[in-house]
Amino acid sequence: MDITDKIQAEAALKQALKNEFQMTARHLQNAVFKYRKNEDGQIVLTMLEGKLLEKMGLAADRADKSQLKDIVSKQASTYISGYVERAFTGEQVNFEVNILHFSLLVHLSPLFEGEEVTEVIGTATDITERKETERQVQKMAHYDDLTGLANRRQFQKKLDEALSSSSRYNQSFALMFLDLDRFKNVNDTLGHNTGDLLLSKVAARLGGDEYAILLPAISRESAQRIAERIQEELSHCFLIENLDIFISTSIGISMFPEDGLDAETLIRTADAAMYFAKESGKNTYRFFTNDLHRDMSNKMMLEREMHRALEEKLFHVHYQPQIDIRTNQINGVEALIRWNHPKIGPVSPAEFIPLAEETGLILPIGTWVMETACAQNKAWQEAGLPPICVSVNVSLRQFMQLDFAEQVERIFRANRPFTRVADN
Repeated sequence: MDITDKIQAEAALKQALKNEFQMTARHLQNAVFKYRKNEDGQIVLTMLEGKLLEKMGLAADRADKSQLKDIVSKQASTYISGYVERAFTGEQVNFEVNILHFSLLVHLSPLFEGEEVTEVIGTATDITERKETERQVQKMAHYDDLTGLANRRQFQKKLDEALSSSSRYNQSFALMFLDLDRFKNVNDTLGHNTGDLLLSKVAARLGGDEYAILLPAISRESAQRIAERIQEELSHCFLIENLDIFISTSIGISMFPEDGLDAETLIRTADAAMYFAKESGKNTYRFFTNDLHRDMSNKMMLEREMHRALEEKLFHVHYQPQIDIRTNQINGVEALIRWNHPKIGPVSPAEFIPLAEETGLILPIGTWVMETACAQNKAWQEAGLPPICVSVNVSLRQFMQLDFAEQVERIFRANRPFTRVADN
């Protein structure tokens, strides 16, 4: 029987289905491709369609591009080849690859005839925008928005890496904390925009006007030279919005392993050394020392004990008389706070007053001294003594309170002496 027409019809149907499939694939937003191995064992493309090819500039003459090296760079081709071969083992393969500034997600599915893989079909999806978004999120998570440099989280990661490496190889490293001296004056005088521009010209910011520098595999002497170089560089003026701005920095330095064996301790000791540098007159650097550690511990203990002394009324007031040398009469007294600690004995005001100023405890302590002095003056007058002036030392921080005048007036009113009525 003559079956030519039937065979031609079947061939035409197969071609029509193939053409329809290719037309459909050609209009997909992704890329669709098939590949197989030729007689020489080389991988050749048997189909390459999809609008993604036009987007990538690969649509022209794609019929002539039968091998990976015809489409992508040698480096990308080498990277992709391993995944391409894996699909011939019958494995479903997924991977990401960068080609011509595009990030692609590729999926490979083997096609079987019996138990043998004869061909592989694949799809490539453009994930460039998604990867860029991920990069932006990663940048926001690990880099400072203002300076574009490593933030506290990234710093913590690098510090942990330095600890691990230095412990393994028995190396020392340095951690520096920098604080810009009088930076608040720049913000208050020239505005926060100028302050931000100044911050962006300095270094890897921890937050506010504080910076950190991690110096792996370095000696104490080298760390000292770097600190001196930093101060020298920052001593030059910064030209910002046609203004010459001069800034200095206080630097605290801790060394691994002598000043700490973990991140938290090294951060704390570098921070303490930095504040010691500021207390030493600013525009200088200080290494953490055991003496500084003792000072820190004493300060922490003293702060705790001051809270307790305030709550348990362990402070007391001495009244130093002011005498008129012409009449030899007392015409006033100065109220002076004193503290006799039940265990360590008398604590000098020169020791606890500056700490009270630093911690803010000077505000409740100052209020208590005013109340105590006014109550004592009232008691003296009600006992029949003539009125005298009682002087009380007031902290600058108390003066800066918005309600300071009202607070003083309230204490005065609460301690007015009763009027004595004559007996007759």
